[in-house]
Amino acid sequence: DQSQTLGHGLYAGIIDKLVVLNSTIKRTFGDGHLLKSRAKVTEIKNSVIAGLDGYHSRVLDFPCGGQISIQNSVLQQGENTDNIDLISVGTEPDSCHSPDRPPSLSVHQSWIIFDRDRSNDERSANHGDNRLLTWRTPQIEASFSNNKIIESTGRLKLDENNEIGNLDRRNYLFESRSEAGIGVTEIPVLSY
Repeated sequence: DQSQTLGHGLYAGIIDKLVVLNSTIKRTFGDGHLLKSRAKVTEIKNSVIAGLDGYHSRVLDFPCGGQISIQNSVLQQGENTDNIDLISVGTEPDSCHSPDRPPSLSVHQSWIIFDRDRSNDERSANHGDNRLLTWRTPQIEASFSNNKIIESTGRLKLDENNEIGNLDRRNYLFESRSEAGIGVTEIPVLSY
């Protein structure tokens, strides 16, 4: 409705399964998440989820946890984000009907792009370094492999306490878009 209220790009309530396949979700408004899913299982494949120049919060929000799989996709945090997190898992347990779900997250063969520059005038400047994942569950099984990650500040945090291990499983970390071979505003083309 073009209002200035919260606007998620795609919101899935408490359902069994959400599949996002060959899709594009981009440029939310009102600080909504690009994709918010409370599904027990969420699968994202061959899709682009990009903040671009929109005013958004997290790229992916899974407030109830669940089994989450992301493959051959682009996750892009735009410069107008108000949040340092790219992904969150289990952050709203009080509003979930199945709080005992042990979460798992796998991100494979995808592009992960942080376009925050940490300048003093950006919307999330006072919140800290870019963070790949925030989780509020007793434990999480997280796997990131064969991804291309662009993060220009050199201060990427894996999570609040760096508890999910490291990113040395054939992930490629680039310090700029040009080093990764893509233009300033370009979204990488996915191969199928």
